[in-house]
Amino acid sequence: MNLTPRQLCEAKRVDYAVGFAKVVAGVNFSDDIIAALNMGQVAISKVLPDFFANKFGSNIDAVRTKVAKKGFDWNEYDSLESCPLPG
Repeated sequence: MNLTPRQLCEAKRVDYAVGFAKVVAGVNFSDDIIAALNMGQVAISKVLPDFFANKFGSNIDAVRTKVAKKGFDWNEYDSLESCPLPG
């Protein structure tokens, strides 16, 4: 949750690449991958606050707020986006 902008950019790249590999392999369509990535965010936003509260004693509302701020629409993702350089 405390990733730098570059780390967040790279994490998105990895998520997208894993999904896109399924498209290249011919086992999924690109629309399926984007839908799955968006659904994954919804699932995480529902489960993560309770998990962190139970496992680490985190404040559920604080985690919900942070998760909501980090969410984005994968339909808007540009796989050719340049990640910011450190520093």
